[in-house]
Amino acid sequence: MTLLVLLNYIIFSVILFICISYLKKKYLLNTTNTIIFTNILLILLAGLYKDNTNIFIVVVFMFIIDMLYTTYLLGEDFFKDNRKNITNYFILIITSYLNNMYFINQVDNIFPKDSEPKIIVWLLVILFLYDFFKENNVKEETTPKRVINNKEYIVMNFAKFKSRYQEDIKLENKKLTNIVYSIMIYENYNRPLIIRKIDTTKFKFVSKPTKLGIMQIESKKLIDDIDSIELACKKLDRIYNRKLKLKKKDDIINSVVKDYYKDEIKEENILTIYEIINNFLSE
Repeated sequence: MTLLVLLNYIIFSVILFICISYLKKKYLLNTTNTIIFTNILLILLAGLYKDNTNIFIVVVFMFIIDMLYTTYLLGEDFFKDNRKNITNYFILIITSYLNNMYFINQVDNIFPKDSEPKIIVWLLVILFLYDFFKENNVKEETTPKRVINNKEYIVMNFAKFKSRYQEDIKLENKKLTNIVYSIMIYENYNRPLIIRKIDTTKFKFVSKPTKLGIMQIESKKLIDDIDSIELACKKLDRIYNRKLKLKKKDDIINSVVKDYYKDEIKEENILTIYEIINNFLSE
């Protein structure tokens, strides 16, 4: 294997990591679906790149990238949950190796031609993708429902964000604190960190108003997660103070969220997450 091939494999591993991370966040992939999607993407890469004899190494590099990303960028323990990550990657690397040896290396062309047997493999791939996306309904407006139904995801991220951003949430009206976390969970789910980093890079080249930061605040200048939290807090305080003069205190939270988003679906999602957080704290 030449140095150029190795460098290309590293680049492919970054692409693969971004794709799988996005799918995990978007559709809450289980282990089986993660393995299937990874191998499908590996086949696609092998079809586009001719030096694919040992392309399963891309998955090995993806494991290393994930470990470094989780440990140093997210500041989390990659080896938590009884080494579940290690087990999953072990299975993933083995299946990728078998895919490489017994499919990719056994055909002259990855993509089907005429009536070759590999058409069956591609039919299975197409059927799996059709069934998966049909079941998960790729429409943007219905996707957040899956977060709301996953209370464990909401509670886990509430704890994580509270630990990380508690000192950065500066509100005049402390009653809005859990609304800030609810927005944070909702927006992070729809626009995870790795996608936001791409948005930030894109913004540097195309300087036009863009939604940035974990709170997804539209901005004409470059802002980070902390900046977005500060701006969101100020906006929520302004709305709350205005509503305080007009609304009863019982329904003021609903009214604040409604004014913050001006979108019925988003309002419903935020309030549902907010309710789950409050129920968790009262247990």
